[in-house]
Amino acid sequence: MAFPRRPSAFLRYLIPAALILCVFYVLTGQPGSDFASPQNFRRPWAGLGAQKHPIEYLIDSAEKEFANKISRQSHTIAEAAAAYRQRRGRHPPPGFDKWFKFAQEKNAVIVEDFWDQIYHDLEPSWALEAQRIRKDAWDFEMRIEVRDGKASSGSDWFWTKIWLKMIGTVEGLLPDMDIALNAMDEPRLVVPWEEIDELVGRAGQDKRMVRAEEVVTEFEKLAKPGEGPEKDFETPKKVWEGNKHYWLIARRGCPPTSLARQSPVITDFNRTPLIKSSFALPHMTEGYVSNYTLSTDFCHQSDLQALEGVFVEPLSVSATKTLFPMFGGSKLAVNNEILLPAPMYWNEEERFMGSQGADIPWEEKEDAVIWRGVATGGKNKEDNWRSFQRHRFVAMNNGSKITLAEQRQLEPVNFALPPKAYGLKAQKRGKLGEWVASWSNVQFIDLMCGIKGQGVRCNYTLPAPTSSNEW
Repeated sequence: MAFPRRPSAFLRYLIPAALILCVFYVLTGQPGSDFASPQNFRRPWAGLGAQKHPIEYLIDSAEKEFANKISRQSHTIAEAAAAYRQRRGRHPPPGFDKWFKFAQEKNAVIVEDFWDQIYHDLEPSWALEAQRIRKDAWDFEMRIEVRDGKASSGSDWFWTKIWLKMIGTVEGLLPDMDIALNAMDEPRLVVPWEEIDELVGRAGQDKRMVRAEEVVTEFEKLAKPGEGPEKDFETPKKVWEGNKHYWLIARRGCPPTSLARQSPVITDFNRTPLIKSSFALPHMTEGYVSNYTLSTDFCHQSDLQALEGVFVEPLSVSATKTLFPMFGGSKLAVNNEILLPAPMYWNEEERFMGSQGADIPWEEKEDAVIWRGVATGGKNKEDNWRSFQRHRFVAMNNGSKITLAEQRQLEPVNFALPPKAYGLKAQKRGKLGEWVASWSNVQFIDLMCGIKGQGVRCNYTLPAPTSSNEW
């Protein structure tokens, strides 16, 4: 398979990056309150029958959309190449035929749409200088090198070892490349929206389908890190920010007119957070998520700055505005890392996989919500824990807390009752807490207290009272 000629260093990085990610997508099988009033709930299923529930409508819509996507499956290399050209506006890269054969051997369903995340992550880099990409890749302190079909790393960090093992499973299919890796739980790249917008625009202008004589069919070999022609190239300096209030860093990745950029910054988290459910309307249908991708974007949901631990005070912060080709296992919608399968899940660690009970027949499973977890997601402390999402999740699944709130004995300190527009019968009868208690089994196993000597508990997060006298 061929690819248009570009500076060789550029091809050595971005296109192999896309190939390796496609390979791993194949292997993993992954492709206070201000609630909306009832009149603001959209009803796109009008005319489908009064008995049709919003969830039924969303399931039907999703099944039809997915069936339509699957109908575009490629069964031959010619079909896959045509689909690539149509969706990417470029010829498939060198090695595309090997990737297709590998995917078929793994019985993968090959639909070009499945790889959109990869090309979204890579797109801004098409506007950067080839030498800059190459040097930034091998000059980073934590990386994996691939030379002559063998992957290696000088890092002994346990995440690196897992990723090295992962890449080792396909190393023989890969061209020479260097893979810079994020060693932290938290994402680190937040390039200003204006800069990314400009880079994507420039990349789009350069996108074209070239003539056959202009394409290459093989990648060139790479020199050892630091010995290539790009070693003297001056790359932009990376300034690493350590502001513990990550919202101030993250929101620069949003459009300048967005709520995240325009709304006042919240700095006091020692109070009940304000939940503005009206902000969620763009991705909701009758109170239910109908656009998952948009729901993960916080730019139109500025109240999330006081509702998510990652924005309030993450465990660690080290972020930069400078774009460079860093791979990572997780990120927010505004982050600019290139996603790899998360190491802990690839390694199938028991504490992350939740495999117990997976082999129980569906009809024998309990009709209940069962959850156990640790109060991670950031540094929860006495003056900010109300703004952490896991604490909120546990509280809003606690029947006693809900009962006290609906009887107006005590106002909830970190959640709000749902709007009546959902039409819940239990809520209409004033029995919402009793109903939730009948199926909810949700608890922390460790509150990760910010005060030393308290073990798995915290003096500032007491057990839920059963009456106002116990508060």
